Order: sequence, then structure tokens, then C-alpha cells
Amino acid sequence: MKTVGKEDGFRQIMACHGSTVDNPHVCFGYLAQEGERNLNVRVAVIRHEMPAPQAVYEACTAAGIRLHKNYRAVLS
Repeated sequence: MKTVGKEDGFRQIMACHGSTVDNPHVCFGYLAQEGERNLNVRVAVIRHEMPAPQAVYEACTAAGIRLHKNYRAVLS
């Protein structure tokens, strides 16, 4: 059984712009949009170190929060 896809990988997890060196936080937009394809996120979710990407996506949708397609879209 194959459990990872073509774009899956142990990539870095994008930090929230409000993070500090002493108190880092994951970017919820990144988590909602890309989290399922990042193996580091999957491991952190299993360890209860961050919320599941699908739960974050659903919460953003329910709250009417517009998520950008990718980081370039955030900048434009």
C-alpha cells in the first residue's frame, strides 16, 4: 500500500507571521491548504502538536475566512 503521493514530502512547515523564536506557531492558512501533503504535519498531528489540517480548513470555511490558493496569491 502506498500512503504518500507525488507531492508529499518532509517539507518545512510554514510559520504564522505572528510567531516568535520563543513561541512559534504554524500558519493556519498553510495548514488548511497544504497540511495534508506535508509529512511533517502528519507526524505533528499524530503527536497532538497541532490540529488536523481538515479541521482547520472546515473551521475557516465555517467562519467565512478566505484562504488563498498559494503563497504567491497571499503576496498579491
